[in-house]
Formats: sequence, C-alpha cells, structure tokens
Amino acid sequence: MSVPKNHHYISKFYLRNFTESGDEKEMLFAYDKVKNNYFKSNPDDICYIKYFNKISFPGKEYIVETEQAKVESVLAISFKEIIETKNYPNDEQGIYFFKRSYFPFIKHWYYFICYSA
Repeated sequence: MSVPKNHHYISKFYLRNFTESGDEKEMLFAYDKVKNNYFKSNPDDICYIKYFNKISFPGKEYIVETEQAKVESVLAISFKEIIETKNYPNDEQGIYFFKRSYFPFIKHWYYFICYSA
C-alpha cells in the first residue's frame, strides 16, 4: 500500500467539479489569499497539507486519511448525481445522504475510540 502524503482539507472530488470537464487533471483557477493572486492549478496540487491526517495506531496506519477516503467515495457519487440531474435533495433525502455518508464514519470512530486499546 502506498503511503498517502498530500492530505486534502477540501476533497479532490469536490475541487474537480470546478474544472471544465470535472477531471482532476484539468486546470481550475484558485486564489491565494496570503499572496493576493490568482493562479491556475489542478485539484491534486491545491488545498492540502502534507501528512495533515497522519494519525496511526498499531495495525491501523493513516486511519483518519483512509477512513475519510471511504466517506468521500460515497459523497463523490452523490455529488455527481446531484450535479448531473440538477435535482437537489429534499429534507428526507438529505437525512438519507447523511446516514449513507457521514453516519457510518462517525459510528466507526465511536467504536474505534471506545473499544480499541
């Protein structure tokens, strides 16, 4: 398994939706608030901090980054569906969306924290 290095604080699946074709290798415009300038970049090269989510336990290397990737894979599918259909979720669908994506992540972490030692 390769070690994840660039941990995005804004998900690449979200960023790539700001490119023309939705491809993560395509360019988008970004703004650097500190330098006060605009620049072109691809989603791989912005909005990350090296090893930001580096939390490891014996037998569970990079647990935050790997679990977050699982959640984001579900979210990416849902976002793609919303963008393609232009059909935004109502309250009931929003609750379903939350349960399908973040709830399992939170439940997993609760179990991990309470029962791992």
